[in-house]
Amino acid sequence: MDSLISYKYLTGEKKFDAKAACHAALECAEEGIVLLKNENGALPIQRTRKTAFFGRMQKHYLMAGTGSGGRVYAPFVTDIFSSLSSLGATLDKDTESFYDNYVKDHPYDKAGGWTHPASQTEPELDEAFVSQAASRNETALYVITRIAGEDRDLKNERGEFLASETELHNLKLLRGHFGRLVVVLNISGLMDLHEIAACSPDALLLVWTGGMMGGEAAAKVILGDISPCGRLPDTIAVTREDYPAYDNCGKPGRIIYAEDIYVGYRYFNTFRPEKILYPFGHGLSYTDFDITTLSYERSNGSAVIKVKVTNCGGYASKEVVQCYVECPQGRLGKPKRVLAAFAKTKTLSGGESEDV
Repeated sequence: MDSLISYKYLTGEKKFDAKAACHAALECAEEGIVLLKNENGALPIQRTRKTAFFGRMQKHYLMAGTGSGGRVYAPFVTDIFSSLSSLGATLDKDTESFYDNYVKDHPYDKAGGWTHPASQTEPELDEAFVSQAASRNETALYVITRIAGEDRDLKNERGEFLASETELHNLKLLRGHFGRLVVVLNISGLMDLHEIAACSPDALLLVWTGGMMGGEAAAKVILGDISPCGRLPDTIAVTREDYPAYDNCGKPGRIIYAEDIYVGYRYFNTFRPEKILYPFGHGLSYTDFDITTLSYERSNGSAVIKVKVTNCGGYASKEVVQCYVECPQGRLGKPKRVLAAFAKTKTLSGGESEDV
């Protein structure tokens, strides 16, 4: 593409450097992807491993949420399927044709305005079709999408905050036939994951809605070109009812902020750790890190901790060092622990270290 792209905006014609924008967008999307679960060698997927991709949104990546934040200019949007294919993944043709034909008969529903339906209608998979796909392929990829944002909160319903009956049916069917099952979550906010987790996928990859290069970023993580290094900015609870704001949220006329100082992870860590499905700050990598404290200094009410971070595995990756503080309870009480500082390393090769 040409490096400079012109477009008309409210204040007149604008220009931006497309190549620089693509590079920045790709880096941002890569940095934020969170690997929630990874067992049975499911991820990364080797290019030679035969893979069947399921989910009607595999070629329609959700790059942003709804509302004014979602009405952004993008010259193009990368999708996960095409990015995997261009990067050399071995993808099943029959499964691709099945979804291509389905999408022709069930085009994307925009619903008008700046809001879209939370999810698009999925085809219910047939066991014979899945069994045949499993006989040709080692791994099943299944993408689940949800769009939310300004003027479009997810409702506590199937196909919105909750998985749809069709999604659960498909996941159970895929789990029963494939040796490896990877679920990719292309979502612009949290959704219920406990029913999805109950289907026992080998891997759960949270790719969010990562902008115009988000599909390529997801593909690079899936194939192991880069190691995931994002961390959860929220606590994912077992159910929606487990969140402390549940009883007071969405009531007309008046909202009571009953959490007081125990907002988010502070509540779960202090009072309900058993209700945590995936904790705040959680995120896996394709490698292992060793973190060793080098020094600790205190002066005038502040503290400086220096640690050495070493990549002990074979994948180049970044690590996020998180420092939590437990304060004296005092007369009014305090959360059990609070995030005081964090830092992400540079990309460390196997055996390489960095002081943080």
